[in-house]
Amino acid sequence: MAEYFLENGANVEKRSALQSAAWQGHTKVVQFLIENCTHVDHTCNQGATALGIAAQEGHIDVVQILLENGADPNHADQFGRTAMRVAAKGGHSMIVKLLEKYGATTQNGCNPSPVHTLEGGHHWR
Repeated sequence: MAEYFLENGANVEKRSALQSAAWQGHTKVVQFLIENCTHVDHTCNQGATALGIAAQEGHIDVVQILLENGADPNHADQFGRTAMRVAAKGGHSMIVKLLEKYGATTQNGCNPSPVHTLEGGHHWR
């Protein structure tokens, strides 16, 4: 299905393609879109990237694919939310560890830091 849209001139740089696939956890679609010229760090009108969306939703396989393809682990949206922060907020500790492995910072001016929040068993809501 993704091939059909690309072959017929769909603009995959808009939120509806890569970010929607990341939000829904569609690893094969995410990989296909990345391989077919979608910019991995493209942002929506609020500055969110596919990485931040996948981290928030807890889709670790999508997060892994995005990081392996050069996604910026420290990108913050217009509200200052990073993939690390939204993953910690959602209690996705494995994603937090994966983001750290790819160089995500654990402190972005917030107290407590995302990692300390996870360690304390707290989740922001």
